[in-house]
Amino acid sequence: MSVDWGRFLSALERQVRAHPVTFGQAGGPVWHALPGATDREIAALGDRFAAQFPPSYLGFLRASNGLTMASQPVSRILPAGEVRWFRRDNRDWIRAYSVADAAHCDAGLPDDEYYAYTEEARQHFRPKHLAHAIQISDVGDATAYLLNPQVVDAAGEWEAWVISNSQPGVTRYRSFAELMFAEYPNAADEFGPPDASSSIANALPMPTVYVDAPGKPGRKTKKLRSSRPPRPFGRIARDVREGDLPTLQRAIKELARLKTPEALELLGEVFRTHPAHLVREDVAHALGGARRTDAVPLLIDALGDEYYGAAGAAAWALARIGDARAVEPLMRLLQKRGASTVHVAAAALAKFREPRAAELIGEILKTSDARETHTADSHGGILLEFGDAGLRVLLDVMDSGNPKAKLRALRAAVYFPMAQVETAVRRLTGDTDEAVRNEATRTLDLLPQLEGVKRR
Repeated sequence: MSVDWGRFLSALERQVRAHPVTFGQAGGPVWHALPGATDREIAALGDRFAAQFPPSYLGFLRASNGLTMASQPVSRILPAGEVRWFRRDNRDWIRAYSVADAAHCDAGLPDDEYYAYTEEARQHFRPKHLAHAIQISDVGDATAYLLNPQVVDAAGEWEAWVISNSQPGVTRYRSFAELMFAEYPNAADEFGPPDASSSIANALPMPTVYVDAPGKPGRKTKKLRSSRPPRPFGRIARDVREGDLPTLQRAIKELARLKTPEALELLGEVFRTHPAHLVREDVAHALGGARRTDAVPLLIDALGDEYYGAAGAAAWALARIGDARAVEPLMRLLQKRGASTVHVAAAALAKFREPRAAELIGEILKTSDARETHTADSHGGILLEFGDAGLRVLLDVMDSGNPKAKLRALRAAVYFPMAQVETAVRRLTGDTDEAVRNEATRTLDLLPQLEGVKRR
């Protein structure tokens, strides 16, 4: 796609300079864009990786061969000479992400669904591609930008990834340009809509997917597969009972899509009897991904699983399905105030905008119980997800007589738009408690800097 990167960078610079808070790096320039790469530098980059880099990325390098940005989770996009294989410094990261996990890996997603780049599909990834991924940014705030030379579209664009450990997972885009538009929406809005012919605007045919590494002569390609009609139930059931773990995981996905009573019954049996908690998570994620409303009773029962990961997956699935029958069971889970389940229950209830859940989070923020200190200190930010009800609760906690509660509310206030919380925060700069006054002053300084910053 064609992007006027000079114009885009000007818009992005205005945004960054307006909000110059730094993530994890004290000092340093707020904005520093190096001059564009020369033809010689572009050629050296291609020679070093034995690859023709994608046009949108090369266009960016010609506009700025390296970029430092304060106030962004990824604070530095590398110059061409520092671009490197992701595997060079991140073998442990690759190893951890190569473990099959139904929440993040594609787990048998058909190619036409995987490469559709829908909101759901772009959260899935194929770990084997990490072996050939090329790192084009520093790792900032546990997040990095990668180019995937194994997936190339008809225009020569490579798939681009945002890989993150702050909220573990990958978000995939068709191209570097699409990644930049998604990562910096304020600049993209100022820049204007993408070209109508771009991959951002239109769905494209499936890309070419390579098996071999870049530069290998006669590079082999993968034959892509489309969604197939589901296999007969009997064959899937045999895989469930006799297959190894990867086979079982694929079968769970198939059963969730089969949408028959016997398939749901078998999934319930797997959830109730399988000893591996990851398999129970797989069942919940598959049912949520398929939006099986007939699975709501099973998922409600799963909220009581002894393993918090399975219970959390069930809460996520219920929120995704969006059936109101889930609200009261999720409220009961939240009311237990368990350290490992408060967040998953609250996050699920936020999807329903359940005001009672926001009020309970407010009670937790006000707690003086030492056993709940960690939960209270780390869950205020979720009030943002409850909309107006969450804001009312936050302001109420700020107005309480409990200094600890005020401190927690002030730390949560930075997640909210400045216009909604500035008055209450300013009032606390005159609080009788010194710690509250100091925190309010710090928050008041941060609010304008954080305005418009994208959070994960």
